[in-house]
Amino acid sequence: MGGKQKSKHGKSRRRDANGETTGRSHWLKTNLSEDFESLSLDYDTPPRSSRRASHHSAPRVRTEPSPSSRLTVDELEQADRKRLARARAAGYTPIAETVDRHRCYMEAVQLPSAEVHNLVNLYSELRSESSAPRHRPTILREDFCGTAILCREWCKGSVEHEAWGVDLDPNVIKYAKERTLGSDGGPESERVNVVVGNVLSDRNTLSVPKVDIIAGLNYGINYFKKRPDLMVYLRNCREGLADGGTLIVDLFGGATVSSTGGRLFERRYSDFTYYFEQKPYDALTNTSKVHLHFRFDDGSWLKNAWTYDFRAYTIIEIREAMMEAGFRSTHVWIAASTEEKEARADAGKDDMATDDEVTDEQEENDDSDISDEEPGHRYTNKRSSTRRGSGTEGAYSYERVDGTLEQLQSWNAYVVGIV
Repeated sequence: MGGKQKSKHGKSRRRDANGETTGRSHWLKTNLSEDFESLSLDYDTPPRSSRRASHHSAPRVRTEPSPSSRLTVDELEQADRKRLARARAAGYTPIAETVDRHRCYMEAVQLPSAEVHNLVNLYSELRSESSAPRHRPTILREDFCGTAILCREWCKGSVEHEAWGVDLDPNVIKYAKERTLGSDGGPESERVNVVVGNVLSDRNTLSVPKVDIIAGLNYGINYFKKRPDLMVYLRNCREGLADGGTLIVDLFGGATVSSTGGRLFERRYSDFTYYFEQKPYDALTNTSKVHLHFRFDDGSWLKNAWTYDFRAYTIIEIREAMMEAGFRSTHVWIAASTEEKEARADAGKDDMATDDEVTDEQEENDDSDISDEEPGHRYTNKRSSTRRGSGTEGAYSYERVDGTLEQLQSWNAYVVGIV
């Protein structure tokens, strides 16, 4: 779900119908010098942030807007209503009423080939950490599998690969069988098995064999708002893994996740604009609702196409829970999101302005303090206890982190437990 970009460097190279770059997330905020209609009515022009910048222009830095200046999805939709009403009156059927919402989700949120690449790399890199001999992984279980597109992609990798998908929703499993593994599938689909079931059930109840990798991705771990449910899930995963097996889950977090007014991003794709909306964060329960919306070029909307009620777990909470559930060790890979990169760019500009004002003596002192730090990556000081291993390529550029990690504006993480 949510905020994943579509290339290993966190930027999509896709282009929309006008030939403009698509796939970049950015804050939506009002411009107080203009009225709202002038901001919202021109939907035939791609969002300004998705246009290619000149090689000679300064980098575009977007900071978090204040709650009072943030736009809402309702405000954005309002500009489309009159035009769409006139079209309806003339007998037009809006795109949103005929579109396949699962296809929109897969286009905007998922990149299964990159995820499979990451799963194999994570498993292989941790081979020496396991107490049991580890061969190349062949059997995958995808929890919260949805359309099972990851299962299908896994089985494309080798004729030896087998996949099991588990999801609580019988409708999406029906879709997986008929579309992902049916009309849209190839010969690899014969090695994919999908099950309607609760991932809190043990594997015998689910009738699923022990596997090499269990993947709980798209923030599925955040469904468990109560810790006892989280522990049941992790213990069942531990028992569902073959010797040397690996559980891989992903998390999101950072300072902006708990921002007071929530957040709204848009990302342009070839046939629609995707909106990620996080409602205000509840600090008492560490929970927040997330809505995914899609706006089509005729001005029609799929509002609340997907809604999630997530608990925002911290990395340490998941690692400690994994150890309590019986995993031998846990490991973390981090990717800074678009928000973090923008914040770094902003900080870099501030640092440059400050450097012009410091004395030679101050510069000398500063150099002695930060000479080992990589430019623009404040949490990668090599003198600290943080160790960054080889990066994995995929939806983001992930890098292994052990030790300490300074707070980021926004991040995605793989948390990995091995047996």
